[in-house]
Amino acid sequence: MKRVKDVIQNNSPRSRVIRTLRDWIQNGDLEPGERLPGEMDIAEKLDVSRGTVRTALRHLEDDGIIKTIANGRGRHVADREEKKPVNPLEKFFIVLSNLSDDPARYAKSHAMWSVESGVIDQCGRMGFHSMILNTSCLRDGSFINMVRSSPAGVLLSHNMVDSGDLCRQALSEATSMRIPVVINGDGEGLQKFDRIISDHEAGAYLLAKYLISRGCRRILMVWSFSAVPYWVRSRNSGYEKAVRESGLKYLPPICIDNLALRVSGSRKSFEERTRQYTGYLVEHLSKSDPVDAIMLTSDSDFYPVAAACRLLNKIPGKDILLAGYDNTWQEFEERQWEESVPAATVDKCNFQIGGEMIDMLMARIEGKLSGKPQFKKIKPQLIAGGVENGK
Repeated sequence: MKRVKDVIQNNSPRSRVIRTLRDWIQNGDLEPGERLPGEMDIAEKLDVSRGTVRTALRHLEDDGIIKTIANGRGRHVADREEKKPVNPLEKFFIVLSNLSDDPARYAKSHAMWSVESGVIDQCGRMGFHSMILNTSCLRDGSFINMVRSSPAGVLLSHNMVDSGDLCRQALSEATSMRIPVVINGDGEGLQKFDRIISDHEAGAYLLAKYLISRGCRRILMVWSFSAVPYWVRSRNSGYEKAVRESGLKYLPPICIDNLALRVSGSRKSFEERTRQYTGYLVEHLSKSDPVDAIMLTSDSDFYPVAAACRLLNKIPGKDILLAGYDNTWQEFEERQWEESVPAATVDKCNFQIGGEMIDMLMARIEGKLSGKPQFKKIKPQLIAGGVENGK
């Protein structure tokens, strides 16, 4: 029996014992039918408590990997032909998401929640089931218990990526149990996982090139917050690439600090956001060489920005073109207070991303992927032309 060297692992002692015993069995250090070392012997080799070993052994028994010897004294490696007990979660994918209503309502939407709808749709097509868990399941331990029941895989939704320590602990637990994980997102600390995102650089490039084709020569990017996550950096790069290719001047993006919270259906919220945008845009629209196009964070920002342009004597669609993002402009109640619509927007293909996440997870389960984490970008679609006519 090999003696395990001390290795610093970012997981629990119990998970480390389970993983090490699995390795011993899979590598042939422990053969089918062979008796396992005693609990104290394993505890000493792995530098853990005997109680930790006992808990880990019970987990392996539940999975049918080891068996208790008939007289109750010790355990042995299960024979390969011994039938493994049915795992109730072996056909389930666990989805970590903050979605609180029925995912089916987003099947034909372009909102981010359609990622979850795409996941569920593809699960059904492949004969699997899905279970959506939110942050409360991270806090009360429900997710950890689910992971210990060995589901087929774990998917992390876009809105969970920034959930902090709880999310990182959840991912660490899944990894220690060798459960495949696919994430809809990118950023620091996620590079060791399989990931799928919309190609934000390509989306911003398409928007900028479209505006340039419409005759725009001074295009400004406006972010509705001061943070700079990975997708903002990608969009900045796409915009810069487009304007440089066209020989135009690169205008540094502006970021709004402490923008008023958008409250759906609130005229007061809409007017407050309009005033804030007006203050930020006045210098860019009132100078002798004003900007003639603005690229926005999302379609939800279009309406207050359009209203702000009117306050500064710029008519959207005539004096200035405004481009949104996400292809959700028709879903916002602010339409009742601002009659114009975006000159163009981008559809991130979120429903497709959900299905691609399941496909990548299945490929990982079936051993079709290399050991290297996969990173896939889904090409977005430019939505233009008919948008200007309100179609």
